[in-house]
Amino acid sequence: SHQGRDIHDPAILAMFTRDALLASDWYQQRLVTKQNRDIRLWERHVAYLDAYIARPSHQDLVARFDIRARLDKSREKLAAVRAPAYLDSLYGTLGADPMRAM
Repeated sequence: SHQGRDIHDPAILAMFTRDALLASDWYQQRLVTKQNRDIRLWERHVAYLDAYIARPSHQDLVARFDIRARLDKSREKLAAVRAPAYLDSLYGTLGADPMRAM
């Protein structure tokens, strides 16, 4: 019990409804953390493909495996995860733990 309330108190129970959890600041932070991690992931993908394409010794593979198209798709995905709509699309998911280092 805390301040005269126990687990069966309606005020305590209301804190753990789906709506209350999804509206909480800590849940919003989980979603922002997830978006930021996804942005960093796709930035790494784009940087890797850019570096791969820049290597003269890899030009035959760039053509054979259509790496430029993969780079274009990666840039599109990066733009998508940066968009506010992506953050909205995460609503209802677990998001990511802000305390866990990546």
